[in-house]
Amino acid sequence: MRRRGALTLWLDEAALTGWAAPKRSSPGGQPLYSDMAIELVLTLRLVFRLALRQAEAFSRSVLGLLGLAPPVPDHGTLSRRGWAFAGRQPRVQASTAAAATRQRHPPLDVVVPPRASAAPSSDGSSGASQNPRDRHIQLVEPRGSPGMAERGRMGWQQATGYGRRNQAETAVALYKHLIGPKLRARSLPVQRGEVAIAVAAPNQMIRTAKPVSVRVA
Repeated sequence: MRRRGALTLWLDEAALTGWAAPKRSSPGGQPLYSDMAIELVLTLRLVFRLALRQAEAFSRSVLGLLGLAPPVPDHGTLSRRGWAFAGRQPRVQASTAAAATRQRHPPLDVVVPPRASAAPSSDGSSGASQNPRDRHIQLVEPRGSPGMAERGRMGWQQATGYGRRNQAETAVALYKHLIGPKLRARSLPVQRGEVAIAVAAPNQMIRTAKPVSVRVA
């Protein structure tokens, strides 16, 4: 229980060596901070749920504890350059007509796990004319058609892709638990950049701290 209260921060050396922005050859002002530095401070802000000014002070304090004194982006710079990370998000192609949307994306199949005591309806339908509920029951129950029906509930999960839905729900729950259910930025471009950084933070944590699992026969 006491170990859960410990705080450990792993700072990549590349973040320090690439803290300053590379010199630009085009006309204009020279930025002080690289995108990596901006992303690091914004990541700390989202993970610890801080305001921009608090993230600025927190980052300066962490670097000071490490015996480092690089310049830290101020809250105005963080807010202004946050939109630059919006390009990491996949772009959704907007459709102009509802008929074109249906042709490109077929109707979704609602996948709901049937109860252990569920029984097919008594309307006498079979095959493709069955309602989704009866089709799912046949995949689970041994009295259905051969093949997946003999594998039971695990076979039903593989046939319907229910495991992918479970993984998606777990990923969303992890995001909300770690980052929070709300966006902090106000404008849409900055919100997109905030989501891009917020999605990268849990992925980086999982890749860094995930143990190596080996199946034992």
